[in-house]
Amino acid sequence: MMDLKRGQWVRWAAFLLLFVLGLYYVIHAQVWQRWTREVMGSLAVSVPSDPDVSWPEEILVQETAPSGEVPVLGSAGWTQDYFGDARRERERAWQEAAALLQAMVDDPQVTAEGRRQAEERLLQLARERERAPQLEAVLRAKGYEDALVLFGERGATVVLKTKGLSKEDVARVLDAAREVLELPLDAIHILARSDP
Repeated sequence: MMDLKRGQWVRWAAFLLLFVLGLYYVIHAQVWQRWTREVMGSLAVSVPSDPDVSWPEEILVQETAPSGEVPVLGSAGWTQDYFGDARRERERAWQEAAALLQAMVDDPQVTAEGRRQAEERLLQLARERERAPQLEAVLRAKGYEDALVLFGERGATVVLKTKGLSKEDVARVLDAAREVLELPLDAIHILARSDP
């Protein structure tokens, strides 16, 4: 490798970290934009962050389809195995980010603060990597055909393979997600998606 001075190495490592995290963010932003373009109707789940507060109907689901169910994402433009493809992409992004962060942690030239931040993000990635499949398994056990958990800066998005969600489904999913992900309710977003 090139003979870099300490400051150059740190800048190079920081640049690579920012590049990978930026790429991860851009990919998730594009997925989010595709979802929002394909939404049939609008789903606005907004619940109190205190789990002891009751959830009035008008807060749980602010707009529903005429049948009273939460609208479902359409399937135009997606592959036949959306959930499998998304899981593979999520795992690839996690592996790339973890490898870069681990390299920063192991590098003696990285500052103590840079190492601490890399370790914190590495721990966060490890928690996400553990909790996402746990919640997906819990939701499948509750009767949903498939589930996908994606993490972002503001919380987590749970995508369910189902034709529709009732208000009771939303409450059940939020409760399971809050327990497994250890996030406040207002940081958990639920989307329904039906495959062809």
